[in-house]
Amino acid sequence: MVAAYAAINQCTVNIADAYTEAGFDFLRNTPIRSEDRYRSKSFLTVPMKNHEGEVIGVLQLINSLGRVGRKYRPFRG
Repeated sequence: MVAAYAAINQCTVNIADAYTEAGFDFLRNTPIRSEDRYRSKSFLTVPMKNHEGEVIGVLQLINSLGRVGRKYRPFRG
């Protein structure tokens, strides 16, 4: 749903913590996988445009890792 939002609104979306972000309901739509406790936390989503300014796709990066401790952190904007 973040990718669709970025494409429709033609804007970059930078979410530090998906489970506390206002405007998106990740808890209901994105269950945590029980076998490995994986969760998508930080997102950086950018619409990709062609030379005419039309959105032709979306680039989405998920779960930025910090250098120390390898813990998820927000993407730097």
